[in-house]
Amino acid sequence: MNADLRLGRFHALVLFAALLIASAACASRAGSVRDSFDARHPLVVLLVVDQMRAQYLEDYGDRFTAGLGRLMREGAWFRRAAYPYLNTVTCAGHSTIGTGALPYRHGMVLNAWWDRQSARLVSCTGDASTKAIGYMGAPTGGDSAALLLLPPLGQQIREQPGRSVAMSLKARSSITLVGRDPTAVTWFDDRAGWTTSSAFTAGPVDWVQRFIAENPVERDRNKVWDRLLPADAYRGDDAGKGERAPAGWTTTFPHQLGEPAAQFLAQWQRSPFADAYLARFAMNAIDTLELGRGQGADFIGVSFSTLDLVGARS
Repeated sequence: MNADLRLGRFHALVLFAALLIASAACASRAGSVRDSFDARHPLVVLLVVDQMRAQYLEDYGDRFTAGLGRLMREGAWFRRAAYPYLNTVTCAGHSTIGTGALPYRHGMVLNAWWDRQSARLVSCTGDASTKAIGYMGAPTGGDSAALLLLPPLGQQIREQPGRSVAMSLKARSSITLVGRDPTAVTWFDDRAGWTTSSAFTAGPVDWVQRFIAENPVERDRNKVWDRLLPADAYRGDDAGKGERAPAGWTTTFPHQLGEPAAQFLAQWQRSPFADAYLARFAMNAIDTLELGRGQGADFIGVSFSTLDLVGARS
């Protein structure tokens, strides 16, 4: 299957995020999620696509024929949904989705901010008391949900008790969906690859380690990312005004991963191959842990970061 078909599968997952934001908000206001689920819906799936404009659904919706097309036709589509605050960066947005509350309540006002007590800039999930745990290399630093003031939906489900899993390319996109004490949470370090933290586990999680070992990211090296449709089918130019390309690439398609070799991980994260990998990772988690087959509700949150990285936001 080529990269573009994989990207199409990824797009078919998007609208669930909008459907579940309302559920998260209702559960947060109610103070408990127990009454929000019944035996027919034991697995909550929250999918987020960072920086995906609602306009994309309108511009290209007539080409969607599978999952996303069905959701647009038959699902709940909030056409005028909006964040009523600034700044809509990744950490603030994911925390709002996860908790159903606004930044002044959940505390994640930016990706990073100046801490007066320590007199330094702190990351929203940065935690010097924890240690990063790598699955592919040796990451530095540490992350946790210590600065998140309210429990996100994944944490509430975990406390029922249920199982909660989250994954993304970014720590702030996965941690803010599951909060404290998740069953598993992982993200992709720019230099060391798939990573977690001592805040959540004493060591590498077995099923996560096994999946990563059996599905090395390196398999995508030298693959080519090209457009799915003819050039005139797109609204914008290939090389748009002000566009900047990752190191080793130009601003026009096609893009080959791994040229130069030192830039492979950065290029991979900015390609549909990363989103396809993340989708397979999530499906493996559901199958391995048998999420949705227990006595209570389970939760999996997946945030796709590639579009945000391509759009040069954070």
